[in-house]
Amino acid sequence: MSRKRRTRPTLASRTASWLSAVAGQVRPFARSIRTAATRAIHRTRAWSAPRVERTGQALQDSVAPKVTSSLSSVAHRLDPSKPRFARWRRPAGIATVSAAASAVAAVVWRRRKTGADSSPAEEEGLPPATEMGERRATASADADGQGGAS
Repeated sequence: MSRKRRTRPTLASRTASWLSAVAGQVRPFARSIRTAATRAIHRTRAWSAPRVERTGQALQDSVAPKVTSSLSSVAHRLDPSKPRFARWRRPAGIATVSAAASAVAAVVWRRRKTGADSSPAEEEGLPPATEMGERRATASADADGQGGAS
């Protein structure tokens, strides 16, 4: 199979040549549109710049003081420099009072349980205070040499 050389132009080559001719015709039109758009953008910017500046000045004169004052009041409310009140004092006081009341109740309950006539010294296994006083008196008398026969 040999290749034939075609003498007729293919569809792709015909399309390319047509596009080249159209591009040559459109190129000057596109340039004029670009310059017209550039001029329109420049005119629009020149027209809108003073209006935007005037609007900004009006906002600065009328709205900005209101925004500034509201921001200032919010800042004063958020300022932690002066505490409003100590929230921990009341619960801490209640906890302390309830702990003290519990301790007193425990002591009273223990005394009632062991009996009203027993002293705390007996609860711990120590001799009563009167016996301790007698023993001390006897011990000091023996030390002085005045021991009695009891």
